[in-house]
Amino acid sequence: MALLICGLLANVANGLINLFWKISAHATAVAMLATVTVVYTPFLGLLLWVCALAVGWSRVRTRNHTPLQVTAGLGLTSTIVIGVFLASGLIHTW
Repeated sequence: MALLICGLLANVANGLINLFWKISAHATAVAMLATVTVVYTPFLGLLLWVCALAVGWSRVRTRNHTPLQVTAGLGLTSTIVIGVFLASGLIHTW
């Protein structure tokens, strides 16, 4: 359920932001996968973050986005995932 909430929040946030500014939905999607994976399988999650950075670089390289738009997409979803997972008790803080 937490993952569905993350997806909903990320898509709504992307839609609202894209009304005024262009945020990278590709970066948002891959960052969600990478962040969730880091929670459960840290090594694989770190590998996926390398892939996320490669996707971000490709979006900038093809001139579809600026570095700030890609960074915003990566940061937005990471924040949403960590926030939802903390709120639902799936990440425990000591």
